[in-house]
Amino acid sequence: MDNTPPAQPLSEGQPGQIITPSNPVQSPVVAGQNSTPDSSPVPAQNTVIQPQAASLPVLTVISPTGVSAGDLPAQPIVTPQASIPPAAAQASVISPTLQSQTPQATVIGATPLESATVAPVSFNSLNQPTVKTFKHSKKLVFLLLPLLVFVIGGSAAAYFGIVVPNKPANVWHEALQNMGVGTDKLISYSSTSQKTIKGITAKGSYNLAGSTNSKGTINLDSYGKNGDFSTSFGLNGSTVSFELRSIIADKATSPDIYFKVGGLKQLAAEFSDATSSYASVINSLDNQWIVIDHSYLDSLISSADTNAKQPEISADDVTAAEQALNDVNKQWLWNDDKTKAVLDITKNVGKEKQDNRTVYHYIVHLDKPHTIQYLETLRDKFKTTKLYTDLNSSAFTGAISPSDSEIEQDVNNLDTSKPFDVWVDMHTKLIHKIRFTNTDGYFDIGQDYQGGNKFPFSMAEHDRIDGVTNDFSLQATLDSKANSIDMSVVDTSGKDKFTLNLTISQNNSSTSIQAPAGAKSITDVLNQLGFGDLADPATLGDTYSSTQSSAQDTKRQVDINALQAQFEAYFAQNGYYPSLADVNNTSWVATNLRGLDAEAFCDPSQTSPCTLAAKPAVGVYAYAVTNADGSACTDAAQDCQQYTLTATLSDGSAYAKSSLD
Repeated sequence: MDNTPPAQPLSEGQPGQIITPSNPVQSPVVAGQNSTPDSSPVPAQNTVIQPQAASLPVLTVISPTGVSAGDLPAQPIVTPQASIPPAAAQASVISPTLQSQTPQATVIGATPLESATVAPVSFNSLNQPTVKTFKHSKKLVFLLLPLLVFVIGGSAAAYFGIVVPNKPANVWHEALQNMGVGTDKLISYSSTSQKTIKGITAKGSYNLAGSTNSKGTINLDSYGKNGDFSTSFGLNGSTVSFELRSIIADKATSPDIYFKVGGLKQLAAEFSDATSSYASVINSLDNQWIVIDHSYLDSLISSADTNAKQPEISADDVTAAEQALNDVNKQWLWNDDKTKAVLDITKNVGKEKQDNRTVYHYIVHLDKPHTIQYLETLRDKFKTTKLYTDLNSSAFTGAISPSDSEIEQDVNNLDTSKPFDVWVDMHTKLIHKIRFTNTDGYFDIGQDYQGGNKFPFSMAEHDRIDGVTNDFSLQATLDSKANSIDMSVVDTSGKDKFTLNLTISQNNSSTSIQAPAGAKSITDVLNQLGFGDLADPATLGDTYSSTQSSAQDTKRQVDINALQAQFEAYFAQNGYYPSLADVNNTSWVATNLRGLDAEAFCDPSQTSPCTLAAKPAVGVYAYAVTNADGSACTDAAQDCQQYTLTATLSDGSAYAKSSLD
């Protein structure tokens, strides 16, 4: 979105306006007519008028007075005119009227000409308005028809494009286009500001009232690669402060992190039952700086996952990806083309007042086939960006590129029987608000841009669950001139209320952030607290790896048991087990194994949707199902009588469950 204010409504006499007797615009005198410039109201240039049929074709060339030769176009302006019947006092648009078989176009207010002579057009005498007419002939009529059609066509285009922009379909079309263009503007702003911003300053406060009372402040200063964050808050009569500094040492890739907590003595005394055994250590750490060295962080990261590569992402990579994705949005999401539109209008509700704005209300639903195509196109476009390459070669591998079947299943699971509400601002022709409604309440997301440098955005949620009313709202306003964001959050639940006000702004003034003196190493603190095992990153990495493997094996066992329970329930009802083809058909599963989570088919190393294999293997669940004679039962038409479900655990052993009958 640029900073130019939106176009104002047309005023009298502007191009594209419908001229009625209530808004006359004066016209120059027409040669051959006994009148003065004030005697005959004539529509202004580009006025949309439907021509009426008369008795003789006449083409007029009007040369206005008071115009120098340098102001005139290279060719005279040829304009057909039409007469307005005196009786049409209330008409906004003059409709064609048949009077005879031979058409005539005349100047408004002029006496119809019975005949005319052909005369050359001259601009030698610019102070005298002249009208030159051509006597009709079959040849000239033939030559002038294309010109007449062109002018009438241009007027029709002006009528439908300018005079009647507020038809529901036109408003919707323009709003979608403007959302795409506006997003482009914000991406461009983001790209430019990232190149100039050297640091960030944030200041704010919060308040919590109700069953628990607390209030506090938030401060952040950063410059270059270093930053300082601090907050203080009151809690049950105690005041607690926290400060954190992040400093990049020379030639280091990870920061040294320093932090301290004040008010620990008060907290320890308040929660003495839980902290009594650590009281002396906690008291010694009150307001004590502690440092997590960058080498400790590097060792911790590498030991946690030796195969993971940390992505190196630049601001330019993010901006390029945002632009690429918005190009797709403009083709599918911000588009009302019936062959691609993701958003489809169910009902035009009408004009309403909302948030002190005149808006047009639509009921909209998602077009599932187009939504699937849109998401697949979005994924494919993302794959072409450098950001995707960086993320895909890191720990995010596989999480940012869903398959066609995954996208299709997720979209088909959406309940499109409940459309959502969209309101379009009639002034800016931008989507003002979108509301998603459920049985408990609703969720809103919106914007309220009205021109200039400020871009207000909002989110709101309202529901009532178990007799308790909950409301959440977030208001954020971006000021592209000041490079700042003002944010306000209000969250209420019953009698409890939380509020937060925060301003984030650009900081281009050099800020010196120094490492505090006398900081204790995190390893010393962990040893003091009796967590010496955590002080060694290598040991911590082994612990993490072991814990992760244990959690994955637990999921495998739970999944196999869930599948077995469903297959046995199916056998009890039908007298046979499902075939391999059956259980690998998502539609069949949704119909016959209701309540079974699709994730139950997936090994922890996989992403949904997943299929079962015929034989056990690492990273996939197996479903070896057979007929009564032991032959493989892979055909959906067969009655399968026995099976074995298998998952391969982290240590290579098998966890298996067999049929009960």
